Amino acid sequence: MAWPDAIDSAREVEIETRRGEGAPVHRTIIWAVVDDGDVFVRSLRGASGRWYRELMSDPDAAVLLKKQGFTELGVLADMGPWPWAGYSTSDAHLASRRDKLKRWTRAMVKSLQFIRTRKEETFKIAQAEFNHPRDVTEGAAEICMKAIDPKNPGGVSDDAMRQNIDLTITQPLKLSASPPLAQLVDFSLLREVQKELGISGK
Repeated sequence: MAWPDAIDSAREVEIETRRGEGAPVHRTIIWAVVDDGDVFVRSLRGASGRWYRELMSDPDAAVLLKKQGFTELGVLADMGPWPWAGYSTSDAHLASRRDKLKRWTRAMVKSLQFIRTRKEETFKIAQAEFNHPRDVTEGAAEICMKAIDPKNPGGVSDDAMRQNIDLTITQPLKLSASPPLAQLVDFSLLREVQKELGISGK
């Protein structure tokens, strides 16, 4: 039985996702429909659904699903470059271990620059790490690159961040207004690192 036919005849479709390598696997029953041989899936909670957010944070899974017959309607990063999950720490940790966190942030920014400027080496590293075929590796890398602003690696514009907040917080929670950016994000450490690396930032 072909993959779309199996989806079409199934009473329930369950998807497995996780936030990253080694993270717990979550299983969710999802809405799926087949139309003219194309498979479409939809998150009941839209972009705020956990499985959808985890899938979008795992470009390998998105490419593999596409190979199995699913139809890609869009990529979250097409709406604007932004970190999918972000990076978080406590105020106390930031105050007591700022130098350590700054070194980590510098390594993260440099790795994003590496992905954008040294594609072939990136493909080889990803293939060795995840053991995916070349086409899956390239497809996943291309999705990742969409989320990296070359002028602001690791960061996101205020407009794109507001779109993200509206899509994932304000609308799902039916808030009357979006929370202020300063209440939700702090890019001060990132800006310090970007400045030291000669990056203009936002």
